[in-house]
Amino acid sequence: DNVGNTEPMKTVPDVITTINSSGKTLNLLVFLEGLYNGGATMRKAKNETGDQFPENIADQITIELHNALNYSEIVYSTTNVNLNTSGLSSITIPSHISGSYYITVRHRNSIETTTAVPVSLEGYAISCSFDVAYFVYGSNLKEINSKLCLYGGDVNQDGFVDTAVT
Repeated sequence: DNVGNTEPMKTVPDVITTINSSGKTLNLLVFLEGLYNGGATMRKAKNETGDQFPENIADQITIELHNALNYSEIVYSTTNVNLNTSGLSSITIPSHISGSYYITVRHRNSIETTTAVPVSLEGYAISCSFDVAYFVYGSNLKEINSKLCLYGGDVNQDGFVDTAVT
């Protein structure tokens, strides 16, 4: 739902969605400033022995749905959601959740970013892009190589999110 905005909401590209009888699919596009590598890709978070996560997982995030009338009420939350190096992340939301909600993305170091307006969760596939300034509350984004990224934990601004900064 793009109520109050004059520009159309971007949709998450290249996502194949299957209808899940147990819920709805929420597809997010999220780039983290400390991992952004240019070309719409992210580096993988590292630990002392190498990659923090397997395969094409860059890092993990928490996704929360907040009541549109009372932001302090979290209606649904899921942790340790894989965020791919492409910036794509998907979760299944229980089918009984309907209406519009603020969507908050929280990186593992508790930096959070929220949609500027409630997002409609009607239907079985919902897409939400966190790389559009007007869509993010307070335009809480940092431009890196012409891409808008969420502040994501690069405390020492060395271009890496690793155990040295968490």
